[in-house]
Amino acid sequence: MSAVTRKAFKRVLFPQLRLSPISAGQKVEALDGIRGLAILAVLCYHCTSFFPLGWVGVDLFFVLSGFLLTNILLQRRQESGYFRSFYAKRALRILPLYALILWAACIFSVIYATELPHISYFFFLQNVSTALANAFPGNTHHLNHLWSIAVEEQFYLILPLAVYFLAARNYLLFLFALLVTALLSRSLLFWEGNLGYYVLLTSRMDALAFGSLAALLLQHHREVLNRWTLPLLYASAGILLVAVLTEGPGYDNPYLATAGYTLFALLFSCLLTVSLSTHPRNAVRQLFRTRTLRALGKYSFGLYIYHWPLFRLFTDPLKHHLKGYIPGQYLSLSVALLLAATTAIVTLLSYHLVEVRFLRLKKKVARKASGSADLEPTGSIKV
Repeated sequence: MSAVTRKAFKRVLFPQLRLSPISAGQKVEALDGIRGLAILAVLCYHCTSFFPLGWVGVDLFFVLSGFLLTNILLQRRQESGYFRSFYAKRALRILPLYALILWAACIFSVIYATELPHISYFFFLQNVSTALANAFPGNTHHLNHLWSIAVEEQFYLILPLAVYFLAARNYLLFLFALLVTALLSRSLLFWEGNLGYYVLLTSRMDALAFGSLAALLLQHHREVLNRWTLPLLYASAGILLVAVLTEGPGYDNPYLATAGYTLFALLFSCLLTVSLSTHPRNAVRQLFRTRTLRALGKYSFGLYIYHWPLFRLFTDPLKHHLKGYIPGQYLSLSVALLLAATTAIVTLLSYHLVEVRFLRLKKKVARKASGSADLEPTGSIKV
């Protein structure tokens, strides 16, 4: 191996960290790239058979969400209108597309005389209904993916209160309690055979907590991140690799479904931290700043909302109508590509016709709620 190759490997595997706090209005392009990687993993998992570990994209979303929101809340803790501003922005970010997909599901149910969406969807409690029934609510399988939205919305009820009322030391203890609770809850529910191990907030909040911990350490204890990020990244990756090779990449792998989800959260929080380093030779940061990943990140929410209903509803009908025109060995791939293109078009239309309007309104509402100059992030820190 040449000296140049060795240097390249060292640059990729052992990047020098240069970390600094992220201000509320600072543009961090790498975070859009991380969001893009997360949605790419989910799309590959749901829509193809090429990436059976792609379900971890949801965990990456959780880690990123915990990091972004905690970073913003920590900086705005002393502002007037702290709670009003936060919840107004969350509503304007999540509710428009969420309400749109529920409205479309209701129209579909009426037209085709199928079951209406379960009432729990309208209160962000579909994950609780899933755990209680040990099955996803009703027969509306095209809405099953919305369990993760419920997890985040439920966590948003807790996070602002904890950041506001707890000092840094107590907040660390709070996050540690969340991590332990998630590990115990998930393990117990998994061994009982209850789907709650996968969909309940109490089982998945370790990912959100690790993201929140990264934000807290970035602001107050960067020396801890500088020292431990890379060792923990490689340690967690190594253990997870053994678990996957032993029992497979499925989310029901007993090693992954217990301690493994926590290790994925640790791995992703470390990866996120490395991406924030502004060292000019940080290859990880450069990867996440690529145009493709950033574009996917920009439209990730719409892609996540729309892809599952489109694939669930139209895969079989399209295969039925196209099987006489496309050779069998190419049929599944052709249908997947067609629906992927359809998802992209629907997402683009939705973003520019719906989302953008509410994202603009979010700044105005937040300014009115806080009674001060709006500090809503303008770049990748925007959530």
